[in-house]
Amino acid sequence: DQIIDAVTKLDAAGFHGPYSMALAPAQYNLLLRRYPQGDGTELDHIRSIVTDGVIKAPALKKGGVLLAAGIQYSSIAIGQDMVTAYNGPVGDLLEFQIYESLALLVRAPESILVLK
Repeated sequence: DQIIDAVTKLDAAGFHGPYSMALAPAQYNLLLRRYPQGDGTELDHIRSIVTDGVIKAPALKKGGVLLAAGIQYSSIAIGQDMVTAYNGPVGDLLEFQIYESLALLVRAPESILVLK
């Protein structure tokens, strides 16, 4: 119900989708329940509404985030091109590190809703 309410709020604010959502593992796992009157799960139902992806986000300890997908609302900015660094030998192998910086660029903060 909270997800449907959040989609309704974004729609009323002029953000008509598609939508993406990230949920804490506990909340995501609850969506795996089957409806008693059919073969579908709650996740199947939510994916018909949140069409641009529903993911389990272990970085979130509780709740989740619903956002209107689209580069006009937010995007990823690459701050540094990929750089490779040589660490040295590790046994019979050679070890390298790869660096790259990414940042979330939010153009319309009101296109994101926090789910509690």
